[in-house]
Amino acid sequence: MASYTFTFGDGSQPVTQSTPSVSHVYQSAGNYTASLTVTDSHGANSQNLASVVIQVTTAGVGDRIFANGFE
Repeated sequence: MASYTFTFGDGSQPVTQSTPSVSHVYQSAGNYTASLTVTDSHGANSQNLASVVIQVTTAGVGDRIFANGFE
């Protein structure tokens, strides 16, 4: 794969990189639709969506959420 583009559904800028994992900090609790677009070296791509529910925990808003291996 040539690149992985992650969007987080919270208005932040997408992240494009050459590795398939990313971390992201959500600034508030809520429901978000995150997506991952994978592009190969020939320019073909595929997109997957995931519903993400962020809840406030005892650690507070802004906890790190790790998204790995969208399928």
